[in-house]
Amino acid sequence: MMHRVDILDLEYSSKGRDVDIAEPILSYLELKYNLKIVRKCCFSNWQYYLLKYRPKVVFIANGVGSIPQFYIVKIAHFLGCKVVTHCSEGDYQETKKGVIDFFWGWNKDGILYEDLHLEWSQRNIDLVEKYIGDFPNIKLSGAVGFDKYKLLSKKFLKKTEFSKKYKKNAYTKIVGIAGWGFDLLTNNEIKNSISDRISEEERSKILLSKDRVKKILEQIIQANPSILFILKYHPLAVNKQASEFYGLPELPNVLILQTEETIFDLINVCDVWGAYESTTAMEAWLIGNKPTFLIQPVDNDFVRSKISEGSFRVKNAEDLQGFLDEYFTTGESTSFNQLESKRQMIIERIIQWSDGRNHQRAAEYIYELYKNKEKRPVRINRFVLYVYFRFIYKKITRQIRRLLRLPLYVDRRFTDKEREEWHQIYYKAIKDFYQKKDGFLI
Repeated sequence: MMHRVDILDLEYSSKGRDVDIAEPILSYLELKYNLKIVRKCCFSNWQYYLLKYRPKVVFIANGVGSIPQFYIVKIAHFLGCKVVTHCSEGDYQETKKGVIDFFWGWNKDGILYEDLHLEWSQRNIDLVEKYIGDFPNIKLSGAVGFDKYKLLSKKFLKKTEFSKKYKKNAYTKIVGIAGWGFDLLTNNEIKNSISDRISEEERSKILLSKDRVKKILEQIIQANPSILFILKYHPLAVNKQASEFYGLPELPNVLILQTEETIFDLINVCDVWGAYESTTAMEAWLIGNKPTFLIQPVDNDFVRSKISEGSFRVKNAEDLQGFLDEYFTTGESTSFNQLESKRQMIIERIIQWSDGRNHQRAAEYIYELYKNKEKRPVRINRFVLYVYFRFIYKKITRQIRRLLRLPLYVDRRFTDKEREEWHQIYYKAIKDFYQKKDGFLI
């Protein structure tokens, strides 16, 4: 039996970055326009869901992040669905290769199969037009994933809850340090793949920076026993021995984490946020304008994101100690405050708007597309047959393995229960947001 729905959402995990993009949009469309929406995983049975639900619109936060995600976009297009994508990584590098890599990703066809593609910023749209071409189906929504700092701010983990959870109640001052991917430069396979973006000279400088960053952190941690330092390994760090945190003394005022907490919860419990280099600095600005610093002991080590220009730059332990002393004494940082106008320009440049309404802009574009009665004919071509043949083959193979009691791979990134939990969290947040500001949901 077929179950026609308005929108089928397919994401790679049941919480996190891409759900933070998709869910505000979807909840808005449910609440304002009463659309019927189904949320499923893009790595499991999506071929079946496309046929079962026959959605008018297929939405995916990132349509080029992996081969399965791109296949969803392409197959949905051939099956006559209207396809909408956003982008998960939207801080485009301002080079031709950088723009092509960000925009096309795993789409090796170089064809925009989407009926609507939403971009983070006008800068991105201009770069795509400059280096790739002009696409009328690209629209500017702003970076929806950053709306969570307006929508969910009351739900972020509080310092008291965090301190109790990790038994660190003795500390009233907390400094967070985001780890960088130094270990990627020691992995030969990855090192070779990025050699066209980072020269050997830059690599040498970066590794020199790592040693100096580690030394600065060691000095600061030992000199400030009354401050709790949260050292957060990069989420993709595997070889921790190559990290700037490895080998630091295991003192009572040090807490080492990696993926135990969401990045916005961690930033929220910290008074100050720092790193060697991290785009999370911008997230700290959006969460209550938290003071940020970057430890950059070696000049011109590599080309950094524009986001780095909004933080105080630390060259040695004395610089960082002065920064912390001033903030924890006065509650202000003169050096950080002086960069306020720069930060506002950076925010507009990268995410366009920080008013929490990027999801609204995106949703209205999607609803306009949804209302359009123009239909695309279904095209059952060789690619569609190939994808569905592989799907059936894998289902049969999995059933055989189950009957033979052989091990089965279980993808734990997505559960329907967790996805529904985040649906309800954002549904309530969107409802509260518009009842207070616009009233259309009352």
